[in-house]
Amino acid sequence: IGDLTLTSISAYRAYKSDNPGSDADSVPVDRLNVNSSPRDIRNFSQEVRLASPTGGMIDYLLGFYYFDSELSSTNSQYGPVRADMGLPFILGQIQETQASTTSVAGFANITAHLSPAFRLLAGARIGKESISARTIGRLAPGSVAPIIGIAPIYGQVSDSYFSYKVGAQYDLTPDVMAYATYTRGYKGPSVNDQT
Repeated sequence: IGDLTLTSISAYRAYKSDNPGSDADSVPVDRLNVNSSPRDIRNFSQEVRLASPTGGMIDYLLGFYYFDSELSSTNSQYGPVRADMGLPFILGQIQETQASTTSVAGFANITAHLSPAFRLLAGARIGKESISARTIGRLAPGSVAPIIGIAPIYGQVSDSYFSYKVGAQYDLTPDVMAYATYTRGYKGPSVNDQT
């Protein structure tokens, strides 16, 4: 767009697994012998960037980022957990989880060329993340009791953030550069609804 460069990056990813089951406790007696976890995850992201031409006193990059993720999962765990103790009853549960994550952010990076050899750097990102997860449990077929609780569990969290970077670069020779940067990062929240 004139001297500016507009870049758009769109991505979609789907992952589906169907683990039919495994011996969850890995012990030689028949206790917890089914542990299946089929899941379906779908992610979509969109990033748009606008970059200035390079070679002037100021180079800059402005951008926007969007991310959306949906997870659907079922976890089945059951078996004759106390069979070796003379109690041949099946214990187990099935837990179905739906989880979603949405993230939006705006960002900017600036490089100021104060001389042919010396540059100052600055960058910032402001964003918001929203996460939710819901798990509903029920007894596994033939089970007399669950191994863990099967009460519905719901959790959600939202968070806004500001992260940044500042720094400087200096070309000591055409082949050697010295630099220093300071960055404040960010790690987003999560929901653990399986405990």
